[in-house]
Amino acid sequence: MNEKFVLLWNGEIFHSNLKQIQDLLDSDLNDGESLFRALNASTSQDTAAIFDIFSSLCGPFAFVLLCREFDKVIFGRDRFGRRSLIAQSYKSFDKIPLISLSSTVLPQNFQYIEVPSTGIFLATSNDTGLVVETFIPWSEPSIARNKSSNPPFSTLDPLSLIHTFPSSISFNPSLNPVEQFYEVLFKAVRVRLQKASHSCKNCLKFSKDCSHSRFCLLFSGGLDSAILAALIDKILPISEPIDLLNVAFDHFSGGKGCCAADSPDRITGISCLQQLERISPSRSWNFVKINITNETVEKIKASGPPHSYLLKPGADTILDESLGLAVWFAARGRGLLNGQDYESPAKIVFTGIGADEQLGGYSRHRMKFGTGADSQALQNELDIDLERIGDRNLSRDDRMISDHGREGRFPFLDENLVSFLRSVPLTQKMDLTLPQGQGDKRLLRLVADQFLNLGHSTCDSTTIPAAWQPKRAMQFGSRIAKVKSLNTGNLKGHDRF
Repeated sequence: MNEKFVLLWNGEIFHSNLKQIQDLLDSDLNDGESLFRALNASTSQDTAAIFDIFSSLCGPFAFVLLCREFDKVIFGRDRFGRRSLIAQSYKSFDKIPLISLSSTVLPQNFQYIEVPSTGIFLATSNDTGLVVETFIPWSEPSIARNKSSNPPFSTLDPLSLIHTFPSSISFNPSLNPVEQFYEVLFKAVRVRLQKASHSCKNCLKFSKDCSHSRFCLLFSGGLDSAILAALIDKILPISEPIDLLNVAFDHFSGGKGCCAADSPDRITGISCLQQLERISPSRSWNFVKINITNETVEKIKASGPPHSYLLKPGADTILDESLGLAVWFAARGRGLLNGQDYESPAKIVFTGIGADEQLGGYSRHRMKFGTGADSQALQNELDIDLERIGDRNLSRDDRMISDHGREGRFPFLDENLVSFLRSVPLTQKMDLTLPQGQGDKRLLRLVADQFLNLGHSTCDSTTIPAAWQPKRAMQFGSRIAKVKSLNTGNLKGHDRF
């Protein structure tokens, strides 16, 4: 902070299209300091310049910027909503979009809302708190110059945002699409490894380097997590261990109780671990078995916080609760390593979210494609999935992961990678005329097979290699959907709890 600005920043900048910021990032400055220096070089009343700075950033972020000279607040989240930013609002927030915590006695209709990740908001203060007066969509930078007034949140069109990124990377039809995708994905993982502290979260407080795990991975043994593990292995020095966090729940199946070891994600996780050990035998692969009993789930649910508060705002379905709990337990990183109690010291958690949404990984994508091979209907569904990923998953997952002092990183939502995939013809990304496990996420499966050696069987010829594993949702693979204490009778995942 200084006499011009107070910056509240939660994020990482992996790249910027503005030379002034990129030059600072290339120096020894951290990303927060680099951003603040760039802001300080502008005038606090130049909204267009401030917008240009934030719109140039590649990486997950949420921010609040207090402009002290003219008493305004600018705030927002990145295009995908990879970091959560929650405000308190009246239910009629189209009229009064945002108000501050000015009183301990709140109106009955007071509620929490997630700030939309559709652009930047500029607010002024009055006796009731903050009122948004200007909204600048990510997709329309010219509005910053025209001083457009704020539209109601309900009129925002997030679909337009997925066409505009601070990236110029696109598909070259004269080159091998699999090789191009591999290179873009490799760089997305590499920058997320490079932009990290030199110690684990336990040793970070002592400002010293260490030999503990700095990185962990939500690891089911499926295609997405297998690819990330293999790429991290290629980039990270061989002396560094990698923590593979594999969560599974005791559950009921066929009318009888089953232990976590019987969960599909545990079985595929062990199978994929064998593949990784064959590919990179010198690496210390820490396969952490996170076994969650029914009693543990009941205890967490009965205690209210943390998970019930972290799910909100907006997440109030059976599916939200199941996924939120699964991510919370997995990101906690507490389980068994080689039969001994272990808690991962890693600060950074990699997840594979974003691959299914862009590469046709969900069963509904196959349904939209249908027997008539309707490519346009499929593309529309993919657009919608990418547009709503922040509200449906990322905000919740960010809160669940950060509750344990960790930081989520999502290589499949790298701006350069998303820009590249949007330029690749649909038929080269997926082939839904092929069976499940082959045609869905076809481009990614070919990367796993041709560049990462994940398409070959282990010594157990009965298991399916990671490259050809069919998609399995986390709630089913971990078996949290069958946990007794979460048994909801005839309710479905989309029903509210």
